[in-house]
Amino acid sequence: MVNILLRAFHSPEENTNGTLRGLIALSFLFLFNLIYIYFISIPGLFTKYMHIFIAYFLSLVLIAFAIAVQIPERDTTPATTQVVSYGLCLGLVVYGFLSINIYTLFKTWSFLLRFAAFGIVSVTLSALFTYYCSEHANLL
Repeated sequence: MVNILLRAFHSPEENTNGTLRGLIALSFLFLFNLIYIYFISIPGLFTKYMHIFIAYFLSLVLIAFAIAVQIPERDTTPATTQVVSYGLCLGLVVYGFLSINIYTLFKTWSFLLRFAAFGIVSVTLSALFTYYCSEHANLL
């Protein structure tokens, strides 16, 4: 069983470390999402749905800080297992919810299933890379 600790920031040092972890996660999320958007490149997508992209990228900020508050327990299961489990759960919930809502606009399940699968992988990889970068920079 994987135990996941979500830590609130109780001191100025924890605030700084948590904010830096959030910025690391945000940079990975932006990178993965820009790569994905580049590869799907549907003509007229940005001009027709710009308001959706603005809301989507703002939601990446919330996802990044949800990743930032997760700190693996060192006594139980391996830290990478905890981080991957949390990333998978977070990605599944967020991108599952988002895909169901976007279905009202696009009505194509094949696009939404690829989008949800990408999102789950993106959040998981972002959580894992954030953990490795944070551990290397002593931000945990």
